[in-house]
Amino acid sequence: MKNFTQIPNEIATADISDAVCRLLLYCYGNAETFRYNVPHLADVLKKERRSIQTYIKELKEANIFILTTPQQVRHGLIPNYLFNEEAVIP
Repeated sequence: MKNFTQIPNEIATADISDAVCRLLLYCYGNAETFRYNVPHLADVLKKERRSIQTYIKELKEANIFILTTPQQVRHGLIPNYLFNEEAVIP
């Protein structure tokens, strides 16, 4: 088997939505320097952008997602976030 990631068991048993759980699982599978943004996460997780914005807001409030340098696109800037793994399980 390839492309597997070790994650803390506490995520599976945490009182969080399945969508937020999937988002965290995805984050654990990427490099520490990987930057996340709403369009990318909506595409990968097959969720509406508005839903992803809600999840990101929740994770920002818990310091799990940290705002970083925005990405320049044709019509402006897209906020990027870093995943703060240490804040997931205190």
